[in-house]
Amino acid sequence: MLMLMLAIGLPHVHSEKVTEIVAPLAKTIPTADAFLTEGEWDDAAVVTVGNSKFGGYLLVKHNWTYLWVYLDCPTDTIQSPLGWDNGWVAIDPDMSGGNKPQEYDILFHSHGHLVYIGDGVEPIDTGPWDGHSGKSQWGVLRGHLPEDTPEKYRDMRDVVIAYYAGSGPGWAPTEASETFHRYWEFRIPLSILDLIPGLDNITKFGFCASMEDYDKSRIADWPVTKSTGDFWPGPDAPQGTYAPPDSWGTLTLGTTQLAEKPEWPQLPSPPLEIPYLYIAIVAVAAIVVVSVVVLRVKRRKQTASKPKEA
Repeated sequence: MLMLMLAIGLPHVHSEKVTEIVAPLAKTIPTADAFLTEGEWDDAAVVTVGNSKFGGYLLVKHNWTYLWVYLDCPTDTIQSPLGWDNGWVAIDPDMSGGNKPQEYDILFHSHGHLVYIGDGVEPIDTGPWDGHSGKSQWGVLRGHLPEDTPEKYRDMRDVVIAYYAGSGPGWAPTEASETFHRYWEFRIPLSILDLIPGLDNITKFGFCASMEDYDKSRIADWPVTKSTGDFWPGPDAPQGTYAPPDSWGTLTLGTTQLAEKPEWPQLPSPPLEIPYLYIAIVAVAAIVVVSVVVLRVKRRKQTASKPKEA
């Protein structure tokens, strides 16, 4: 019983979540090409994503024209033979939140050729694709073909096509780890925000960034992991869901450059999981032991109370 009480009383270990990040003005203009050059990201703000079991680092900076995002995942050290490890960046321009993507929420894919927009209250018919129904929380904004985008969003698509760049999965040692591992770079045009109806001069918006290990079906989100490991926004895998906008953090476009290169923090430890199976086994064992002891004591009393034969 003491073991049971100790097990139930085990504390959870939580790291404090950073839910707001300021993207400083860039000193160095990076290239979203999956090839890192010395000092390319030294002027970016750094926060952690996920934890030491699976996670990495999110770096951001901007120059009022582009937002640059770098995701570094030192815990993904097995290279997918298909190259399907994914980096994701999501923006909620009007910070409307919600438990599913709203109409103008935008999701950027690391490979630089796919961008999605939230179905919201007016679901977008993505049409059948590769034998699937086209049902998804995300509609295509920019796909392999221009006609993939619904007509009402084509002005936004034209901005994305010309200026968005996502590196696809890089594979090399980085500042995070000397072991070969996965990372991604993004260049996102801030001009796309000017095309959101009713919004002008946006300098603060909802923001989420995610790194996905395809081989192990796991994903880590900033600021808190809410996506499922089998997530894909297209109609081929609608069973997976991305983190709901209500769980996203906030990104502010800063007005100053960093004075010096920031330190990269250690990845937090994962929360301590209560071993419920072992607790159940201990509880059952304790009940059995107590029952056996009570039964033996009862039998001894019954034997002692019987009259002795002459």
